[in-house]
Amino acid sequence: MARGHIANARRPPPLPSHAACDPLWVNDAKVQALLTSVQPSGWIDRTPDTVAILRSRVEEAGGDPDAVSEWVRAHGGRVDRTPAYYRRGLGSRYRQQESSGEEFYVVPTGALAP
Repeated sequence: MARGHIANARRPPPLPSHAACDPLWVNDAKVQALLTSVQPSGWIDRTPDTVAILRSRVEEAGGDPDAVSEWVRAHGGRVDRTPAYYRRGLGSRYRQQESSGEEFYVVPTGALAP
């Protein structure tokens, strides 16, 4: 056999086009299935043709937030946070506490389509 033929036989199969920016490309279908199974948040304002999915809901469904963040970014989405807000106690507990806001994923609807 020719030397070039052996070298070509040992090459790994080519990676999908998004693999360069998504190191977890093997789990692509798993992350997509997880995100489609989680109820999107209707109260978060978002750009058209996207859905907002709370990080806490992804964690409740058993997802890895870091892997989901990478997947979302690799598919044209972003990770965002709701604005911080103040909560007030009543009576003897009257004081203000700041909430740090809640992290959520903004996912293009096309990335969730089968």
